[in-house]
Amino acid sequence: MLPIFKKVKPVSFLKNLYFTQKEPVSLVHFVTNRCNARCSFCFIDFDNPETFKNELTVKEIAKITKNLGPYLMNVNLTGGEPFARKDILDIARCYFENTYVESITMPSNGSLTNRMVRFAKSIKKEFPKKKNFNFNLD
Repeated sequence: MLPIFKKVKPVSFLKNLYFTQKEPVSLVHFVTNRCNARCSFCFIDFDNPETFKNELTVKEIAKITKNLGPYLMNVNLTGGEPFARKDILDIARCYFENTYVESITMPSNGSLTNRMVRFAKSIKKEFPKKKNFNFNLD
């Protein structure tokens, strides 16, 4: 049985997923436009100084995550390079603590390996029942 069915009835989850679609089941969250790479295929305008303004704070993200509803199962924390944010662990905590998210996916260029390792170790230790966490190396 999926862990989410301990929180919500399977029928209501399936009704939301296939018919009403009132609550999100999956979410892509661009946590930053910052990046330490300049890939030719990237859509971020690194020459525009406005590109790097107005990132949500952890406090704002916590407030949002508390209102995402009971059906959210997956979140993709992306950007730019999500590990360019030194508070990326706090952002992931917001999702794990305030929603029923079972998996977090994070695309990365793989260049900030120390941060990635610290993040993975912390998540595993703090949320041992959350078994689905992965990095995508782009």
